[in-house]
Formats: sequence, C-alpha cells, structure tokens
Amino acid sequence: TLGPVASEPAWLAPFDSRPLRGLMRHKPELVGRLLRTFADRERETPERLGQLQAAGEQLRLRDLAHDLRGSAGTIGAAATQAAADVLQEVLQRRADPAEAVAALQRALRADLAAIERELAGPG
Repeated sequence: TLGPVASEPAWLAPFDSRPLRGLMRHKPELVGRLLRTFADRERETPERLGQLQAAGEQLRLRDLAHDLRGSAGTIGAAATQAAADVLQEVLQRRADPAEAVAALQRALRADLAAIERELAGPG
C-alpha cells in the first residue's frame, strides 16, 4: 500500500482561502470569481479521475493531477494539492494508482464542498 494515502492522512488540511484573500485583500469579488471558476471547472473531476484510472489512461491521469495540483494550490485547496502531488509521484513510479486516485477524489470532494459553503456565505 501507499501508507498515508490509504486512509485520511493528517496532511489533508481543510480548505483555507485566507492566503488567497490576503493576497487580494482589495479585490474580494475576484476571490469569489476564482473560487467559483475552480468549483465549476472541477465539479466533475472526481468522476473523471476514476474513469481515467479505470481506462488505464496513465498519461491523461498524470496531466490532470498536474493541472489540479497547480490550480488547487492557487486557491488554497491544500488537501487537493497534496493528494494530486501524491498521485503524480505514484504514476511516476509506475505504481498502482488506485489508492492515490481515491485519496484525491476524497480531498477534491471535501474542498469543493468547503468552497461551496464559503461561496454561500454565512447563514
């Protein structure tokens, strides 16, 4: 097994937009737009990851993990970023990606839910 990927590891931090908000402190509407764009673009990604893995599409899976790692890092989705990094490493070693894909799916779903809650605002 892959050790920490098999369960919910401690490094899967909750979504935190504070660094992004700090960088764009005078542009809260831009932060909202970035978060909405990420949520809309990645909504189907957990399923797409599973489909690519099932089809043995290692290159496309690696490319998707690479892209997701970058965009997740930009908005503060640290769990997704870390899980995408693990998947990239697993694929580079040519190991079975099943556990890493499942961990990334869980992390991304959790981050997407947190983003939706944040976009909905207090209430």
